[in-house]
Amino acid sequence: MITRRLIAVPVDPAEIRSEFQRFLDQAKSNGWRELKVRFGFAWETPSERESGLEEILTPVELGERVDAAESDGMGKIGEDDLYLTPVANGVEHLFCHDADIHLTGPGNSVYLESEATRYASLGWVVYESIKSGEETIFGKVHRFKPQE
Repeated sequence: MITRRLIAVPVDPAEIRSEFQRFLDQAKSNGWRELKVRFGFAWETPSERESGLEEILTPVELGERVDAAESDGMGKIGEDDLYLTPVANGVEHLFCHDADIHLTGPGNSVYLESEATRYASLGWVVYESIKSGEETIFGKVHRFKPQE
């Protein structure tokens, strides 16, 4: 299976928070009722860290949970890792601690292509790499350029 990974780096790191809200809105409008969620290290209590469990949350539940955690100082979008995978499309979204977004999914994903194009149109730098099994097809990360 071919896997495609995109890394989208915004012009302004603060844009990550608005992209998270956009993701939640998109999940609601697309009917993605189940999101596989894994909170990175800073978001979790010590017992959650030890379990390393992935949860299934709705977009509303996820939004509420993130808002509460940020209010309590227990994590922050763009500063702490948050892994999200809509069950409906299987594309993992990592809202990364480096204030960028990583998307990983099937190499032929129309969703990945449209997101790469959208990020590039916002002026973000978008890199991609492609793997087949354990073999990296592109050994270097390439800057994405929308198809003409």
